[in-house]
Amino acid sequence: MVLDFIGNAFVIWAKLIIFPFLHADLLWRMLPIYLNGILMGIYTRSKNDFYKGAIFGGVVSILAGIDWIRASVNGDVAFSLLNWVIAICFCVYGLFSAIVGLVKKRQFYFIFGRRSIFTFFAISFYPIQTGFIYNVELNVIASIFIVALPAILIFELIVFFLRKILYKEEDY
Repeated sequence: MVLDFIGNAFVIWAKLIIFPFLHADLLWRMLPIYLNGILMGIYTRSKNDFYKGAIFGGVVSILAGIDWIRASVNGDVAFSLLNWVIAICFCVYGLFSAIVGLVKKRQFYFIFGRRSIFTFFAISFYPIQTGFIYNVELNVIASIFIVALPAILIFELIVFFLRKILYKEEDY
């Protein structure tokens, strides 16, 4: 029963991840998010770079939240309380991330300074927030949060190995 639920969560999330590749318009709009996650992961190496990454990720998160609010206000997306909550959460997360980067609070960096967390949630919620996927049910939102930890860990491992390949001569 539990394994079926977790398996279904992975299937639902995989459909969200594959969805942009089936729709060129959405993929083009999401390309900056993919590049942000990959390039920031590979090229962020020093402590100061991590704080810059927190600031950059925070600003991008705020802009994504504002864009989603704008889409709801303009009527591009059907009004939904869930869409508003997600957009406001992105703005708040972005604000805290930018503040953590500016004041260099290392104890909060793990949550607010990780580009993989922002990238995962932005990629997962973008098709919903932009109106490409309608009639979002609770199981879709639950699936995103169930898959979050394993997906973020896999993303971090991929980035770790890419860094090792790119910087094999340098002392990392």
